[in-house]
Amino acid sequence: MKDLPQRPHLGHLKKQAKELLAAYRERDVAALARLRAALPAADGRGDDAIVAMDLRLADAQSCLAREYGFASWTQLKDYVEAQSAQDDAQRLEQWRTWTFGVGYHGAKPQLAARLLREHPRLVAGEATLACAVGDVAVVRAHIAKDPQWPKARDGASMSPLVSACFSGLIRLPEFAQGIRDCAALLLDAGADPNDRTVDPAFPDDPLSALYGAAGRNHDAAP
Repeated sequence: MKDLPQRPHLGHLKKQAKELLAAYRERDVAALARLRAALPAADGRGDDAIVAMDLRLADAQSCLAREYGFASWTQLKDYVEAQSAQDDAQRLEQWRTWTFGVGYHGAKPQLAARLLREHPRLVAGEATLACAVGDVAVVRAHIAKDPQWPKARDGASMSPLVSACFSGLIRLPEFAQGIRDCAALLLDAGADPNDRTVDPAFPDDPLSALYGAAGRNHDAAP
Protein backbone atom coordinates (compact mmCIF):
# COMPACT_ATOMS: atom_id res chain seq x y z
CA MET A 1 0.00 0.00 0.00
CA LYS A 2 1.30 3.43 -0.92
CA ASP A 3 1.48 6.18 1.69
CA LEU A 4 -0.42 9.39 1.12
CA PRO A 5 1.68 12.56 1.10
CA GLN A 6 1.76 14.35 4.45
CA ARG A 7 -0.42 17.08 2.93
CA PRO A 8 -2.49 15.29 0.27
CA HIS A 9 -4.12 17.46 -2.37
CA LEU A 10 -7.18 16.27 -4.26
CA GLY A 11 -6.14 18.11 -7.41
CA HIS A 12 -2.83 16.24 -7.49
CA LEU A 13 -4.60 12.92 -6.99
CA LYS A 14 -7.00 13.67 -9.85
CA LYS A 15 -3.99 14.42 -12.04
CA GLN A 16 -2.39 11.12 -11.06
CA ALA A 17 -5.56 9.25 -12.07
CA LYS A 18 -5.65 11.00 -15.45
CA GLU A 19 -2.00 10.17 -16.02
CA LEU A 20 -2.67 6.52 -15.19
CA LEU A 21 -5.57 6.46 -17.64
CA ALA A 22 -3.44 8.03 -20.37
CA ALA A 23 -0.67 5.48 -19.78
CA TYR A 24 -3.22 2.67 -19.89
CA ARG A 25 -4.52 3.87 -23.24
CA GLU A 26 -0.94 3.87 -24.51
CA ARG A 27 -0.71 0.24 -23.37
CA ASP A 28 2.06 1.09 -20.93
CA VAL A 29 3.20 -2.13 -19.27
CA ALA A 30 3.65 -0.53 -15.85
CA ALA A 31 0.16 1.01 -15.97
CA LEU A 32 -1.37 -2.32 -16.93
CA ALA A 33 0.46 -4.01 -14.05
CA ARG A 34 -0.88 -1.41 -11.59
CA LEU A 35 -4.43 -1.94 -12.78
CA ARG A 36 -4.08 -5.71 -12.58
CA ALA A 37 -2.72 -5.47 -9.02
CA ALA A 38 -5.25 -2.99 -7.63
CA LEU A 39 -8.44 -3.15 -9.67
CA PRO A 40 -10.59 -6.21 -8.83
CA ALA A 41 -12.08 -6.36 -12.34
CA ALA A 42 -8.59 -6.63 -13.85
CA ASP A 43 -7.24 -9.18 -11.37
CA GLY A 44 -5.71 -12.19 -13.12
CA ARG A 45 -6.21 -10.79 -16.62
CA GLY A 46 -3.46 -10.54 -19.23
CA ASP A 47 -2.42 -7.22 -20.77
CA ASP A 48 -4.52 -7.68 -23.89
CA ALA A 49 -7.59 -8.57 -21.84
CA ILE A 50 -7.17 -5.46 -19.68
CA VAL A 51 -6.80 -3.26 -22.77
CA ALA A 52 -9.99 -4.81 -24.17
CA MET A 53 -11.89 -3.72 -21.03
CA ASP A 54 -11.82 -0.11 -22.31
CA LEU A 55 -11.37 1.30 -18.81
CA ARG A 56 -12.42 4.87 -18.03
CA LEU A 57 -11.38 7.62 -15.63
CA ALA A 58 -13.52 6.19 -12.83
CA ASP A 59 -11.57 2.94 -13.10
CA ALA A 60 -8.24 4.75 -12.91
CA GLN A 61 -9.48 6.68 -9.88
CA SER A 62 -10.61 3.45 -8.23
CA CYS A 63 -7.21 1.89 -8.90
CA LEU A 64 -5.41 4.88 -7.40
CA ALA A 65 -7.64 4.86 -4.32
CA ARG A 66 -6.99 1.17 -3.72
CA GLU A 67 -3.25 1.70 -4.08
CA TYR A 68 -3.52 4.16 -1.19
CA GLY A 69 -5.53 1.70 0.87
CA PHE A 70 -9.07 2.99 0.29
CA ALA A 71 -12.02 0.95 -0.93
CA SER A 72 -13.15 3.61 -3.39
CA TRP A 73 -12.34 6.99 -4.90
CA THR A 74 -15.14 8.50 -2.82
CA GLN A 75 -13.48 7.30 0.38
CA LEU A 76 -10.14 8.72 -0.71
CA LYS A 77 -11.77 12.03 -1.62
CA ASP A 78 -13.59 12.27 1.72
CA TYR A 79 -10.44 11.44 3.63
CA VAL A 80 -8.29 14.00 1.82
CA GLU A 81 -10.89 16.70 2.37
CA ALA A 82 -10.99 15.86 6.08
CA GLN A 83 -7.20 15.94 6.29
CA SER A 84 -7.21 19.49 4.99
CA ALA A 85 -8.83 20.61 8.26
CA GLN A 86 -6.13 22.25 10.35
CA ASP A 87 -8.34 22.62 13.44
CA ASP A 88 -8.21 19.63 15.83
CA ALA A 89 -11.83 20.24 16.84
CA GLN A 90 -12.95 19.99 13.21
CA ARG A 91 -10.94 16.83 12.73
CA LEU A 92 -12.50 15.30 15.86
CA GLU A 93 -15.99 16.21 14.66
CA GLN A 94 -15.27 14.51 11.32
CA TRP A 95 -14.05 11.45 13.19
CA ARG A 96 -17.28 11.38 15.21
CA THR A 97 -19.33 11.51 12.02
CA TRP A 98 -17.40 8.63 10.47
CA THR A 99 -17.52 6.60 13.69
CA PHE A 100 -21.20 6.98 14.60
CA GLY A 101 -22.87 8.17 11.38
CA VAL A 102 -25.48 10.90 11.19
CA GLY A 103 -29.00 10.55 9.85
CA TYR A 104 -29.09 8.57 6.63
CA HIS A 105 -25.30 8.82 6.35
CA GLY A 106 -23.96 5.66 7.92
CA ALA A 107 -20.67 5.22 9.73
CA LYS A 108 -17.47 4.90 7.72
CA PRO A 109 -15.31 2.86 10.09
CA GLN A 110 -12.39 2.40 7.69
CA LEU A 111 -12.00 6.16 7.39
CA ALA A 112 -12.44 6.66 11.14
CA ALA A 113 -9.78 4.03 11.86
CA ARG A 114 -7.34 5.54 9.39
CA LEU A 115 -7.82 9.04 10.77
CA LEU A 116 -7.19 7.67 14.26
CA ARG A 117 -4.03 5.87 13.13
CA GLU A 118 -2.64 9.05 11.63
CA HIS A 119 -3.72 11.17 14.61
CA PRO A 120 -3.36 8.78 17.58
CA ARG A 121 -4.02 11.53 20.14
CA LEU A 122 -7.32 12.43 18.51
CA VAL A 123 -9.55 11.07 21.29
CA ALA A 124 -7.03 11.39 24.14
CA GLY A 125 -8.72 12.63 27.30
CA GLU A 126 -12.18 11.78 25.93
CA ALA A 127 -13.28 8.94 28.21
CA THR A 128 -16.66 8.50 26.51
CA LEU A 129 -14.94 8.16 23.14
CA ALA A 130 -12.53 5.63 24.64
CA CYS A 131 -15.57 3.33 24.73
CA ALA A 132 -16.02 3.81 20.98
CA VAL A 133 -12.47 2.68 20.23
CA GLY A 134 -12.40 -0.14 22.77
CA ASP A 135 -9.74 1.29 25.08
CA VAL A 136 -10.41 -1.02 27.99
CA ALA A 137 -7.65 0.41 30.20
CA VAL A 138 -9.03 3.96 30.00
CA VAL A 139 -12.59 2.80 30.62
CA ARG A 140 -11.63 0.65 33.61
CA ALA A 141 -9.57 3.48 35.11
CA HIS A 142 -12.39 5.97 34.63
CA ILE A 143 -14.92 3.68 36.31
CA ALA A 144 -12.55 3.28 39.28
CA LYS A 145 -12.10 7.04 39.49
CA ASP A 146 -15.79 7.89 39.11
CA PRO A 147 -18.26 5.02 39.73
CA GLN A 148 -21.12 7.22 38.51
CA TRP A 149 -19.48 7.89 35.14
CA PRO A 150 -21.07 4.90 33.31
CA LYS A 151 -24.42 6.69 33.74
CA ALA A 152 -23.13 10.10 32.59
CA ARG A 153 -23.44 11.84 29.24
CA ASP A 154 -20.98 13.97 27.31
CA GLY A 155 -21.78 17.25 25.56
CA ALA A 156 -23.37 15.39 22.66
CA SER A 157 -25.90 13.65 24.95
CA MET A 158 -24.15 10.33 24.46
CA SER A 159 -23.52 8.03 27.40
CA PRO A 160 -20.45 5.78 27.55
CA LEU A 161 -22.57 2.69 26.77
CA VAL A 162 -24.23 4.37 23.81
CA SER A 163 -20.79 5.41 22.57
CA ALA A 164 -19.68 1.78 22.57
CA CYS A 165 -22.89 0.39 21.06
CA PHE A 166 -23.15 2.93 18.23
CA SER A 167 -19.46 2.85 17.28
CA GLY A 168 -19.09 1.66 13.69
CA LEU A 169 -15.54 0.65 14.55
CA ILE A 170 -16.96 -2.56 16.02
CA ARG A 171 -17.24 -3.78 12.42
CA LEU A 172 -13.44 -3.87 12.20
CA PRO A 173 -11.70 -6.88 13.80
CA GLU A 174 -8.97 -4.81 15.43
CA PHE A 175 -11.56 -2.84 17.45
CA ALA A 176 -14.44 -5.29 17.93
CA GLN A 177 -13.42 -7.22 21.04
CA GLY A 178 -12.18 -4.14 22.87
CA ILE A 179 -15.48 -2.37 22.29
CA ARG A 180 -17.44 -5.40 23.49
CA ASP A 181 -15.25 -5.59 26.60
CA CYS A 182 -15.87 -1.90 27.29
CA ALA A 183 -19.62 -2.42 27.00
CA ALA A 184 -19.43 -5.34 29.44
CA LEU A 185 -17.44 -3.25 31.93
CA LEU A 186 -19.99 -0.45 31.71
CA LEU A 187 -22.95 -2.77 32.24
CA ASP A 188 -21.24 -4.40 35.21
CA ALA A 189 -20.69 -0.90 36.63
CA GLY A 190 -24.37 -0.05 36.43
CA ALA A 191 -24.87 1.45 32.99
CA ASP A 192 -28.50 1.36 31.88
CA PRO A 193 -28.94 -1.24 29.09
CA ASN A 194 -32.04 0.67 28.00
CA ASP A 195 -30.17 3.96 27.64
CA ARG A 196 -31.03 6.03 24.59
CA THR A 197 -29.52 8.72 22.40
CA VAL A 198 -30.86 11.13 19.81
CA ASP A 199 -29.58 11.36 16.26
CA PRO A 200 -29.40 15.10 15.43
CA ALA A 201 -31.10 14.36 12.11
CA PHE A 202 -34.08 12.76 13.88
CA PRO A 203 -34.48 14.59 17.21
CA ASP A 204 -37.95 13.16 17.89
CA ASP A 205 -36.90 9.52 17.55
CA PRO A 206 -34.64 8.37 20.44
CA LEU A 207 -32.51 5.33 19.64
CA SER A 208 -31.59 2.67 22.19
CA ALA A 209 -28.13 1.30 22.89
CA LEU A 210 -29.43 -2.12 21.87
CA TYR A 211 -30.52 -0.71 18.51
CA GLY A 212 -27.03 0.69 18.00
CA ALA A 213 -25.34 -2.65 18.67
CA ALA A 214 -27.75 -5.00 16.94
CA GLY A 215 -29.82 -2.87 14.56
CA ARG A 216 -27.21 -0.49 13.20
CA ASN A 217 -23.95 -2.43 13.66
CA HIS A 218 -25.47 -5.94 13.43
CA ASP A 219 -23.22 -7.16 16.22
CA ALA A 220 -24.85 -10.05 18.02
CA ALA A 221 -21.81 -11.14 20.01
CA PRO A 222 -22.29 -11.29 23.79
